[in-house]
Amino acid sequence: MMYISRLLVGISHALSTTTVYTVEILSNDLRGPCDIMISSFRALGSILIFILGIYFRWTTIACIALVVPCVALLISLIIPESPVYLIYRGKDVQAEKSMKRLYGPKFDSQEKMENIKFNLEALASRRSGGKKRYYLKEINKHPEVYKPFGIILILTVVQMFSGASVLRGYVIKIFDSILNTNISKGENQTIIEVNSTMNVVNNLVNSDCVKIHTVSNLAYISGIIIGIFRFVSTVFLARQLTKHRRRSMYLISMILSCVCLLLFALFCMLRDIHKFQVFGWFTVVSACFLVGSVQLGVQTLPYLYSGELFPSDIRAICKSVSRSVATLMLMLSLKLFPGVVNYLQLSGTFLLFGLGL
Repeated sequence: MMYISRLLVGISHALSTTTVYTVEILSNDLRGPCDIMISSFRALGSILIFILGIYFRWTTIACIALVVPCVALLISLIIPESPVYLIYRGKDVQAEKSMKRLYGPKFDSQEKMENIKFNLEALASRRSGGKKRYYLKEINKHPEVYKPFGIILILTVVQMFSGASVLRGYVIKIFDSILNTNISKGENQTIIEVNSTMNVVNNLVNSDCVKIHTVSNLAYISGIIIGIFRFVSTVFLARQLTKHRRRSMYLISMILSCVCLLLFALFCMLRDIHKFQVFGWFTVVSACFLVGSVQLGVQTLPYLYSGELFPSDIRAICKSVSRSVATLMLMLSLKLFPGVVNYLQLSGTFLLFGLGL
């Protein structure tokens, strides 16, 4: 059931056109900041889930979290359609009504519609036959498609080596192993996590061969702190995109991410060697700055570019394909991470991330 649910989430990501929608309805100066702000809501969501994790089991949290997509579904039924999509489909009257709802009754919708039509006609004239499938058949003649896709693919690979994705995915397990001083396994004992196998624990609680392990609240608190750093850095990036070049922000993010990865690996190694609790908290601090640094460009700009660089008439399709590739790479990194940690330890794994980045 877990794999089926993840498959459904992946399909929903492919069908989701949030980034494309914001690009099509916003002005050029607001596209970047508003698109980046979507990540800030993801950060708020993670903070809320970690807070709930302190008090509830994951089954209860899943039921509570179900409210959010249901509300989003209801809201999606009343928001206006993208004017670009309506004009592309030849629905000019509906496009004008949509613009009035989006920008107000005094907005000059005719001028905007003429600009959109001109751009769509210019794009259609570049491809043979006038249909989207000719982009694929003659891809070598369309650098406006394959060059952005190549750039986004490279940035996505770099994104995977930032370590932030696996850190967010395993944040509770990582910091529970680092900060929980009650984890100790004696001879002939099996450690069972209460949150994941409650039925087994109930059956074996009286057995001398079983030791019950409960996740430390410090792990959830660490997740909350990291989520706050992620939120703050995303809001900061949204403000800076109006003032600085995106390439400059990406370079700064890359340098800071490399430094933070190496620091995180160092503190993990010191924690393993000396067993001092203070080194565990140093890993939390370095992880916070790592997530914050990655959010300044390495993590966020590939998604932003996927909604901006492609031609408007095939933007949704290219966005879905690039997002699918990114999701596939994310799945591979998350599935391979536990095996790599068992072989290289946590410090060696993040050292590898730092050197690869």
